Amino acid sequence: MANSFSVNVIDFSNLLEIEGARNEKDFSLLLEAMEYGDLTGMSADERREMCILSLQDLKPTEAAYIVLKHDMSDVLRDGQARNISVEMLDEKL
Repeated sequence: MANSFSVNVIDFSNLLEIEGARNEKDFSLLLEAMEYGDLTGMSADERREMCILSLQDLKPTEAAYIVLKHDMSDVLRDGQARNISVEMLDEKL
């Protein structure tokens, strides 16, 4: 027998960032993948900001590919990550 639920939406908002989803090491690795250069002397906040700015400077497909490779390299092959980064613009995945 299937359960039946009644749901009322009380509030709705856009989620732009999940707190704690990325740490300083993640930002450093993403900057290295974008060939940023020397990271010595940068604080954690500066690395985060430079990572975001560097990703914004790229084309959307390139930025998505770099993030996908970092986050899902153990699950996706290179070609799959490239295909998904292109499909993200047109389709909700």
